[in-house]
Amino acid sequence: MIVLDASVLVAFTNRHDKHHEKAIDVLSSDVEFGSHRLTVAEFLVLPARHGRARMAWDFLTRDDTAGGMGVRVLHDRDVAGTPWPIHLAELRAQSGLKLPDAVVLATAVAYSARLASFDARMQSSAQAIGILYEV
Repeated sequence: MIVLDASVLVAFTNRHDKHHEKAIDVLSSDVEFGSHRLTVAEFLVLPARHGRARMAWDFLTRDDTAGGMGVRVLHDRDVAGTPWPIHLAELRAQSGLKLPDAVVLATAVAYSARLASFDARMQSSAQAIGILYEV
């Protein structure tokens, strides 16, 4: 599985984004994709401002064979007996990331996944713990 940061979701859906082509390449991979529900909410803010949150949700979660992105919405998950809040707090303390970014990192760890992001700090933190998906 590849956990997607909001930067990848936004770039994929915005053809004017400087990372659009890279996002298409990432989502063309033959693997399962997921994003934490808070990351999905972050992605849906702009469509919500234009009354299109439901349309964006449907596109995000619809199977890629049916013309969607096929992204699985992920939830909090304990890691090796460590409750999710402690896992998240420890990763945030170690990485220095802001909470929304620490959620993405913690989700990738919890799901034993790689992490795809266009954010340099996220990439560095993921690289440091060996879960970066090179984009």
